[in-house]
Amino acid sequence: MRVSWVWGLVLLLIGCQEPTAPSLGYHKISGTTMGTYYTITWSDGPPIAWKDSIDNLLFAFNEEVSTYIASSTIGRFNQSATGILIDTSINRDFWENFQLSIKLVEKTKGAFDPTVMPLVNYWGFGYTEKKAVSQVDSQRVNSLLPLIGMDNLHLEYLGNGNLYQLNKNHPDVQLDFSAIAKGFGVDRIAEWLEKKGVKNYLVDIGGEMRSYGSNPKGGDWVIGINEPLEGGAADAVFQTLKLSGKSVATSGNYRNFYELDGSKYSHTISPWTGYPQQLPILSVTVVASDCATADALATACMVLGHEEGLALIEKIADIEAYFIYNNGKDELSVVMTSGFQTFLND
Repeated sequence: MRVSWVWGLVLLLIGCQEPTAPSLGYHKISGTTMGTYYTITWSDGPPIAWKDSIDNLLFAFNEEVSTYIASSTIGRFNQSATGILIDTSINRDFWENFQLSIKLVEKTKGAFDPTVMPLVNYWGFGYTEKKAVSQVDSQRVNSLLPLIGMDNLHLEYLGNGNLYQLNKNHPDVQLDFSAIAKGFGVDRIAEWLEKKGVKNYLVDIGGEMRSYGSNPKGGDWVIGINEPLEGGAADAVFQTLKLSGKSVATSGNYRNFYELDGSKYSHTISPWTGYPQQLPILSVTVVASDCATADALATACMVLGHEEGLALIEKIADIEAYFIYNNGKDELSVVMTSGFQTFLND
């Protein structure tokens, strides 16, 4: 059995194709968060003084939505027998991730589903010990399926301003925001920068990005989509995009996977079958106004595949997507939504 892990939430990394040293008037900081890196490039404002504020913002965000922190809000919910109390003024990040997740579950008809956590853990891609299964237990998988679905959660307003009780049907029902949280973190930083009056920026957390204004050269921000090949270089670019005022997120199944008895098991788990998806799709890149939505829809499209995913995105206003898949001849093929062409950097 061969195991190939990528530590982080995003598997198909997108990189800014600009110089590593920003031009005069631009600043750049970097650090780590959510098991991956972050890089922020912006104009105006102090170059160093904001790093501590951004690190504190990301630390507080993780304390709400990271399944790897037992004391986080989501961690407490996952460990609880019946549910937890939510104060929306204090638990804002958890609350807004949860609320947007409800909308996106409905929009994707369940292809995106944050209750998939028990299956993610079973297959060895979750917050429990990182361990590939040694033998697939179909009975165990089937026993976990009743735990999946938003109908296992019940929200009760306590009539006291910001207080809600988030209940679950079964002690083993758990939430996983990993398919939306990184994008949400990008949005949080972007909103913080805009409140500071920043007019030009690119926020990048592990390849999920949000852009605004101009790059250091005065043009649109240029983003590269990785070539989706197993063992490929992290900086191998398949296609470049130009963006301004938009967010982009990519999901893929060619890095975070393991092989067992001749079959490949990737981190993309179907909430309907309980098994990792085995489809020709290799990656999908979604462009949206906010990065959280782009992040979640990219995951949904990986679950659906390039044909159903394309049909889904075409029905959603102001969202575009770019799919790379194996055409059955060991060749990479591309299909995209009708409006994605405008973002291609020819």
